[in-house]
Amino acid sequence: MLLGYVADLHIRGEDYQYGSEALAEALDVMHREGVSRVVCAGDIFETPTITDKYAMTGTLVRAFLDPVDAYGLPWDLIEGNHDQAPASEKGALAALSASPLCRIISGDILLQTWEDGTRTAYLPWLDKATALAGEPSRDRKDHQEIFRQYSLQKIDRVKEFFSEGAGTKALLGHCEVLGAVGGAYRYVIPGSSFWFNCPELLETGADVIALGHIHYRQRLNLDGDRQWLGYIGSLRSMNFGERDYPSGFALHDTSTNEIRFVDLKKAPKYYVVSTSEAASPSFLQKVRPHDRVRVTGLTRPEGIPSSWDFVSTRTSLRQTSQPRGASLSPNASVMDVLAEWFQETGDPQSFDSVLPYAEKLVSEFEVPDVEGHGGIEEVCKITLEGIDRHPGTTIETEGRSRIAITGENGAGKSTLIGAVYACLYGDWPAEARGSLYDMMLGDQALLGVVFRAGGKTYRAQRILEKSGTKTEPPVALLLEVGDDGAEKAIAGPKVRLFEAKVEQLLGHKDIVLGSVFYTQDGTGDLVTSKKGARKDWIRRFLGLSRFDACAKAATERYKTAEKIILRAETTVNSIPLLEQEIRELLSKQKANVQKMSELKTELEGLEKERKKAQDGLDHARKVNSARDSLLRRKGLMEEEERRSREVLQRTSKALSNLRGQVPDGYSEGALRALAEECESQRVLVAGLQEARDKYEKVMRYHAKLQTEKTATEARLVDARKQASLLGSVGCRDNPLPCPLIANAVSAKAGIAEIKGMLATLEEGISKCRRYPRPEGYTDALDRLRAIEGRLSNFSSVPSLLTNIEDLEKSYTEQSKAIQAFLREKAVLQEEIDNAPFTDESPFSSSLQMVTSQINSLKEGKYLYLRDGLMGIRALREKLAEQLEDARGTKEKVASVREEYEAYKLLSRAFGRDGIPQLLISHAIPEIQHYMDTICEEDFDSRYRVRFNTQKEHKNGVVEEAFEILFSSSDSEKEYDAASCSGGELAAVRVILRAALGLYQASRAQGHKVAFLDEFTAHQDAKNAESSLRVLSRLQERFSQVFFVTFDNLLLPSFPYRVMLSRNGEPRCQSL
Repeated sequence: MLLGYVADLHIRGEDYQYGSEALAEALDVMHREGVSRVVCAGDIFETPTITDKYAMTGTLVRAFLDPVDAYGLPWDLIEGNHDQAPASEKGALAALSASPLCRIISGDILLQTWEDGTRTAYLPWLDKATALAGEPSRDRKDHQEIFRQYSLQKIDRVKEFFSEGAGTKALLGHCEVLGAVGGAYRYVIPGSSFWFNCPELLETGADVIALGHIHYRQRLNLDGDRQWLGYIGSLRSMNFGERDYPSGFALHDTSTNEIRFVDLKKAPKYYVVSTSEAASPSFLQKVRPHDRVRVTGLTRPEGIPSSWDFVSTRTSLRQTSQPRGASLSPNASVMDVLAEWFQETGDPQSFDSVLPYAEKLVSEFEVPDVEGHGGIEEVCKITLEGIDRHPGTTIETEGRSRIAITGENGAGKSTLIGAVYACLYGDWPAEARGSLYDMMLGDQALLGVVFRAGGKTYRAQRILEKSGTKTEPPVALLLEVGDDGAEKAIAGPKVRLFEAKVEQLLGHKDIVLGSVFYTQDGTGDLVTSKKGARKDWIRRFLGLSRFDACAKAATERYKTAEKIILRAETTVNSIPLLEQEIRELLSKQKANVQKMSELKTELEGLEKERKKAQDGLDHARKVNSARDSLLRRKGLMEEEERRSREVLQRTSKALSNLRGQVPDGYSEGALRALAEECESQRVLVAGLQEARDKYEKVMRYHAKLQTEKTATEARLVDARKQASLLGSVGCRDNPLPCPLIANAVSAKAGIAEIKGMLATLEEGISKCRRYPRPEGYTDALDRLRAIEGRLSNFSSVPSLLTNIEDLEKSYTEQSKAIQAFLREKAVLQEEIDNAPFTDESPFSSSLQMVTSQINSLKEGKYLYLRDGLMGIRALREKLAEQLEDARGTKEKVASVREEYEAYKLLSRAFGRDGIPQLLISHAIPEIQHYMDTICEEDFDSRYRVRFNTQKEHKNGVVEEAFEILFSSSDSEKEYDAASCSGGELAAVRVILRAALGLYQASRAQGHKVAFLDEFTAHQDAKNAESSLRVLSRLQERFSQVFFVTFDNLLLPSFPYRVMLSRNGEPRCQSL
């Protein structure tokens, strides 16, 4: 099977006919070669809405389908990032889904096994916002890690699919690969989008991995490898930046696994030539009418076609000199940067000497190698109440990537887009609008925004109140929104705490205003800022404040070392005086040593006498030791006897207490009789209770009968009253019906029945009255309780008697033990009386007297001499230590001086003009690259904007600087960009902000939302067109772009639009 691979057609209204012709040329070759299927690796169209200001949707769709239908080859269309729309919208490829020749692959991967055993895997572009929107744990883990794991899961599925078959395996997709070069962004940055590294793709086992997205055709693995991994390249060149790119398509023979590339010949080519080349016959002969030509030189040659561009070479477009810090890698450590700084200062040898001190500072203050602020990843909702033209406006933008805000002048467009900044930072992005209170419609207002940052969702709101001209302090809240919608306050209501947290999450407000928030009046613009302010801004932008603590500490430490050196010099000068004092002390020490020797001889004689007395005393004590042992034993026995008698006394007391607790009259027979009496009484009480219950039931029945009797008597009275009517009216015999007479007759007839009922009731009442009333229940119950109480007391007596019996046994045993002690004590006393004894007092007196003499000498003369000698020795040792320290200080001054020199150098290195300035110079080339790319490709090299971080004065002195220099292609003059004319200044603002925005958006934690207010204002048609190309470039790197415009021609590029009017509610339209 022969497959055809194409990528990155980018059909657009500006030159759609050339894209269609290139496609037809490629299909013609494929048809002749026998291709059975064509696979496009993404980006059929330039935008997901397809339409633009040059052509309608139908025209651009036919530009693709006409060649496809003409050759009838089936297509597999893999969705690229330009084809893809936000999750809630349709992408560009939806317009092709009706074609029977086109199969759309979007969202998830597609795994296909063909008849010949070939296996293909299609990998469409994965948008980070779309992927994380469905990830339930995106607020609990780092969002970069989640997205990365989600991407690798797709590769794992491909690897598993390929492992199941033995045929040829091809992986086609639209993604970025680390190490790929070319395109507007120079190199792929990890974490910036949908990316993989080469080993991850090769480990899938695919024989061919052909990709789209980067327009430069290239192989990423070694030529000799069995597998082929690389980019197909675009079907045709799209701009002058791609002039040297090979353009065409690839043919893959799955039977031999051979892949070869075919270059197209008819597609327009881009040429950049000098004036001499432009005039040469050979060039004029090969260039075709539809080719794009740019001529460079000092002046525009006469006679060249007006359609050719001309760029003056008076001002070089690219900085050719080597930038400061150019040798640093993007992930260089702090130590690498420090080494580079010493290299640039011309003193690389000093780096080794300061390295230990630098490592100590970096470790102590935990200075990270790379520091960057967070950023807004998506704006989900904006709310304004009581502000400007918005009494109550809310727009939902979650899942919307490109949002156009349009409407007539004065409709509140800038207010709506500025509400995000105003809510978060407390100021309008445009200074001309005044304070937040100046824009209030009444006494109360609210600004609110729901946004995502760091993989989490937040809701911020700022409430404003005023009374007349008096304003109340605002209230601001920042809440974290969980997966379940629950909100947790993390900052506020004090504005200071709120804004501090916002700055921690999103960075300093000046960074936002200067890089991703484009205002009409240029507020926060780096171009028009003062030169000192520019330097401060770029420091914040690059996160260089992380070196401030090291700079401060190094300064303090080198100044401390300086003071130590001064004190050390004073110490060194004291060495001769210390040596003289030590000599004098040595002389005093010798005299005291002689006196101590004489005293020692006297003490030795006394020590002999004391030993003689001590020996006599020891002998007497030895003789008396047996008797002393018996006496000690007697004392122990007496102490044991005393404790035993105390225990016996306590036992006797306990026995008396227990015996007193036995109730009077207790016996086992009495206990049984009482239990029987209790049971009998319980039966009696139960019977009385039953009789009492029956009596109460009869009385309730008696009450019921009495009630019925009263009612029946009333009925009898009423019946008699009605019956009496028969005797008082004259019509009683009248045959005519009369209701009164009928009732009277009926009542008279019922009187007998009622009387019968009364008789029955009275008989029942009489029986109830005669029912006997039970007596004695209360007395019987009281007697039962008394008996139960006595029974309870008797029940505890058996255990009480057992305890008494145990104590009586214990008492008897203790009494016997005491009698035994008394007998043993009598025997011991007899032994003591018969033991030998020697008087110790003569020996003790002699020993005491000699010892007193020894102690008198030692505590008097001896102590005086000893203390004096020790004092002299201590003072001499102290002076010796001071002398040694002084001599050591003399030697250590060198090491302290080394520390002084090291920290003094590090104070400079970590200071504002040291490493921070070096890193600024290192970052500038990358930002400069973005500016150069924008100037060349979007502004057609009409302008050049560059940074200059060092300025040389006339005297040759070079100082650190931060200049923004501007030049145009038609002038040799280069000057500060702040001096540009209005139109040029507007263009420079676009170039610089776009470059800064792209630079920070390429970082993993940078802002991914851009706010552009009248992006093309104050520009002529040519510059406005260039700015729109910049807008397209921004849309590729930012997940969300808000664009304020009143130009309806620009709306087709924005699938979501918010239309405002002065008097009506905002209308939102999604295409």
